[in-house]
Amino acid sequence: MSRVEQLYNDIMDRAMKKKDIWPKEYISIIESEDIAKKPLIIRKAYAIKKYLSEMPIKIFPNELIVGMTAQGTIGFGVGFIDYATKKEKEDAAKIGLSIKSVWGHSLPDYKKLLDVGISGIRHEIKKKLELIDKSKNEDIKKFEFYHAVLICYEGFEQYIQRYEELAKEEAKKEKDKIRKKELIEISRICSNIATSAQHSFREALQLLWFTHIALQNTMEYVPIGRFDQYLFPFYEEDIKKGIINDQKVQELIDCFWLKTNDRAQLKKGTIEDNFDPTFMQLGGNFDIVLENDILTNSWHQNVVLSGTNPDGSNATNPLTYMCLEATKKFSLTSPVVTVRLAKNSPDSLIEKCAECIQTGGGYPFIFNDEVIIEALRKLGISDGEAFDYANDGCWETTIPGKTEFRYSNIELLQCLELALNRGKSRISEKFNGPDAGDPEQFFTFDDLFKAFEKQLHAKLEAFIENVTKYYGKVFNIAPDPFFSSLIDDCIEKGKDITEGGARYIFHSPLACGLADVADSLVAIKKLVYEDKYLRMKELLDLLKNNFESSEDLRLLLVNRIPKYGNDEDYVDKVVIKVLESYTSMVNELARKFDGIRFPCGVGTFERYILLGNNVGATPNGRRSGEWIATNCSPTIGSDNSGISSLIHSFAKIDFSRLPTGSPLNLKISPKFAKGENGLQNLKALLRSFIILGCNMLQPIMQDTETLRKAQKEPEKYRNLKVTVGGFQVYFTLLDPKHQEYHIKRIEHG
Repeated sequence: MSRVEQLYNDIMDRAMKKKDIWPKEYISIIESEDIAKKPLIIRKAYAIKKYLSEMPIKIFPNELIVGMTAQGTIGFGVGFIDYATKKEKEDAAKIGLSIKSVWGHSLPDYKKLLDVGISGIRHEIKKKLELIDKSKNEDIKKFEFYHAVLICYEGFEQYIQRYEELAKEEAKKEKDKIRKKELIEISRICSNIATSAQHSFREALQLLWFTHIALQNTMEYVPIGRFDQYLFPFYEEDIKKGIINDQKVQELIDCFWLKTNDRAQLKKGTIEDNFDPTFMQLGGNFDIVLENDILTNSWHQNVVLSGTNPDGSNATNPLTYMCLEATKKFSLTSPVVTVRLAKNSPDSLIEKCAECIQTGGGYPFIFNDEVIIEALRKLGISDGEAFDYANDGCWETTIPGKTEFRYSNIELLQCLELALNRGKSRISEKFNGPDAGDPEQFFTFDDLFKAFEKQLHAKLEAFIENVTKYYGKVFNIAPDPFFSSLIDDCIEKGKDITEGGARYIFHSPLACGLADVADSLVAIKKLVYEDKYLRMKELLDLLKNNFESSEDLRLLLVNRIPKYGNDEDYVDKVVIKVLESYTSMVNELARKFDGIRFPCGVGTFERYILLGNNVGATPNGRRSGEWIATNCSPTIGSDNSGISSLIHSFAKIDFSRLPTGSPLNLKISPKFAKGENGLQNLKALLRSFIILGCNMLQPIMQDTETLRKAQKEPEKYRNLKVTVGGFQVYFTLLDPKHQEYHIKRIEHG
């Protein structure tokens, strides 16, 4: 059995067992009187240093890439060291914040760290400190920030040096000569990357992992980004010198891929967690509610491959193919793998992507470079930076090392409900929007649409005002000096990312429920205003009563009214109309504020069940509380005209107005995708997607029969995965309602 096979089996074995967490008990650094008097950002830095200096470390058998994380996930939280005073925590709690209001998502400048090393970052900070004039209040704040960064790097170096010493000690005890030599080499690598700016490919790979996992250990769930681009110069140099060969590079990449799954869980009921109901780790004051079972194996570890260079040439390199080979080998949820394709992408890359999809693993996701780069340009991003785009832990586009990224949901379907119910929610029975008038007095479809727009405008205006009102408040409780050191222009400004240090500040108002609201508007347009099959009062009564005793009318709405996803202009024009209203309103409202950009996008992520719970029965035949469509995909079961019609519907959208993104989730039948014919089908599908000008595709080969079997015999299908909006999860870990959602999706092909 090869090393990689053994490592994979070890991870699967560990995934079936209960995980240890750390810290198991409450730890605080402010019990030290000396530290308690220091500014909060300094205390946060000492907490990071203590965490990295004391957390458990371990080297597993056969590992070449080392570095373990404490147990924790986006859903279940992670333990951390308290550094805030009672008053600071009380003040933060008043606006929904805590020491764990750490957003993550944004992509650090790994390339910079790999190029200059830890010593290079420290040297840059020290140079800045030499220019500080402590007589100025502004410079005192800068001094505190720079000092905090250096404290974090002391902890980071100690973390790496602990692995250096551990590898050395294990080498002394190791009896196998080959493994002893490997452990000695691991120790040497750790020593070198802690102190030197010159790195081999393997050293750069290890430094990338250490940096990524150190951030994750200190609550920053951040992506990995353009892996094949960061590491290619190191690979190219070592290949030229004969230091390494492709076989060894493939093994190292395989090891890296496996390391991203160190915390994997495959068995329900065995997860010990750090979840604290008094705060939401990622939520802050923006009310992000997490569905824990879905996020059990989610850590935002997104890898982006290939792409287009600023001169228009293709960025594919040998590492691109090796990364896809690792993706093809392992049925794992991490890393999330995305490939940037363009019209000039090589056929061999398209084929490799198709081969990966044929495994049924669901990766890679596909991005269309030309479309996404154009959308970023329209947002005001320079060409050089737009061509370097990557994404966060799901699919939202960001500029690596330069962006503070957040998002919130704008619930389109709720806007329609409020328009039809005079601003009142059918679920909470509270007024959540303005009274746009009596719907029985909406005599035309335009009247109805204006009422919908009034609700949408109110939601967007409240969202933007809320973001701008509270922006910067996170700094008062959860600053990020370690993370900030890898975000332009935090070091230049001497500002933490949470107080506006980043070059770009994105807060995306993601529209959700697009397909549902479009299908519902079309139903009203056709049945009430055109065919006059129903009066508005009759429709409102149906919705109020949740279609009780009216199943025939509900089925009429479900089955006989045109739906988005079938290449019918009648409904697709309504989709476009809704998006034009949404994007125009955001752009208009955003003009009032400087500094923060509000890029548009369409997305639900894993929240398609949760968001559906917020809305009563809707005119497309959906019952109260039922799920909504995921991301920019059609409503479940409605895209029944075939894969070509689905993509043609999607392609009608103006994606240049959606720089954050708007993925299409696609469930592909094995009959369409398997074998040599299936390979050619998939290649044609990917090429067509790019040529038609679509932006993001999340394909997965899956058959409904297998999902049904997995429900009945979960032990036999532990590795079966599904896409939940922006990443992969193990199907058998899902709640039955989520499982049913995936079963009922149309199987295309």
